[in-house]
Amino acid sequence: RMTRFDADGNALPQHDGSKTLQSLGAFILWFGWYGFNCGSTLAISGNAANVAGKVAMTTTIAAATGCIVATAFARLFEGHYDVSMGLNGILAG
Repeated sequence: RMTRFDADGNALPQHDGSKTLQSLGAFILWFGWYGFNCGSTLAISGNAANVAGKVAMTTTIAAATGCIVATAFARLFEGHYDVSMGLNGILAG
């Protein structure tokens, strides 16, 4: 905790972590959603294949839209683009 506060007790800025590892984790989760969401149809024959395709499309569009909106909000409110906010948008989408 020596690096958490200065001598006056004020909080110091903390390291955000590795953007590369954050991106890797977000994309691993995003890829895993396809197995979980599309696999929830429990079949790939007949009409279930059409449903699985729609589920995959919805998963992609939701995550991509979340990324775009979160990145735009970061730009709007913080004044700069932030990769971490975009990754959080992917997870929220």
